[in-house]
Amino acid sequence: MRAIGLDISLTSTGYADVQSIGREYSLTSTAFKTIPANENPSLLDRHNRARTIEDDIIRRIFAGPVPDLVAVEAPSYGSKFGDPHDRSGLWWGIVDRCLRAGLLVVEISPSQVKMYATGSGSGRGATKVTKAMVVAAVNDRYEFGPIRLRVSDHDQADAIVLAALAARLAGHPIDPHIPPANLRAITNIRLPEGMTL
Repeated sequence: MRAIGLDISLTSTGYADVQSIGREYSLTSTAFKTIPANENPSLLDRHNRARTIEDDIIRRIFAGPVPDLVAVEAPSYGSKFGDPHDRSGLWWGIVDRCLRAGLLVVEISPSQVKMYATGSGSGRGATKVTKAMVVAAVNDRYEFGPIRLRVSDHDQADAIVLAALAARLAGHPIDPHIPPANLRAITNIRLPEGMTL
């Protein structure tokens, strides 16, 4: 089984790749840090930046066995970072290439990512789940050896949660003992056609 998690961004796309055989699994993850756009980028600059990110991610996806499922974080419409038009173009470019290649792709909301990681999907007020809380939950739950994610690695942490969700949805959970509150995250996920839990 192979599951991919993608937190797509123009500045730091999180990528996580889970492969399992029986009860053993390997987890690799990274964040693609990209050069910030020029102050006044041309249309060609914007196009090239997005295609470079897209090509890097697609190359990684197809470097191994065909994934059973690719989980992408749904766009965050409240985000104030980057150009929403360019960010949307990048998101659709990656999703389009995966779908055209026949891969199963599932879209997971930011609140579902938070809930699967921490047990709460709250994005506001006193109960808001912060990026630091997601990073801490990932560090506590998944095995990296001596490596620990830093708070600044939140894109990578989100991608790991997405990959773990994809593995569970594909029938091979890498975290079989997570609490029921966290499992509520999967109740409203719209699965790809032909896929059932």
